[in-house]
Amino acid sequence: MYGCTVRTVRFCTPVLRSIFARWRHLTPEVGRILAHYAGRTHRHLMDTYVDYHRPTWYLAWGVESLWRNESPFAFPTMSAEIFTARAWVLDEPADGLVAFVDIPWCHADLFYIQKLALCIEAGGPTRWEPADPR
Repeated sequence: MYGCTVRTVRFCTPVLRSIFARWRHLTPEVGRILAHYAGRTHRHLMDTYVDYHRPTWYLAWGVESLWRNESPFAFPTMSAEIFTARAWVLDEPADGLVAFVDIPWCHADLFYIQKLALCIEAGGPTRWEPADPR
């Protein structure tokens, strides 16, 4: 098994790239649970592993994607995962999220569209209702 530091937010893949495994394939419901039960922990992880160690995480074709020359260090999924965690786990306001929307990676970039949708969603109230209204 490939692993980096124990108890971190990152996970090393077999091709020596890092992914933010805690926030991979995040859904609104899981984000809400993480915010409720581990919000302070995720804020600390975001402050340490993202804001401090990777301050350019949100830039498309930024310096992190060029660190390894032929094989990129950061995939487009990385910025999407961090952005989603900021929206759903940390519940950051739309004004804060908009600052992390960069240019699309390519034409019809789905991650870019998701970021715009998350910004719009963060601008309004969130209302949770039971799936089974008994």
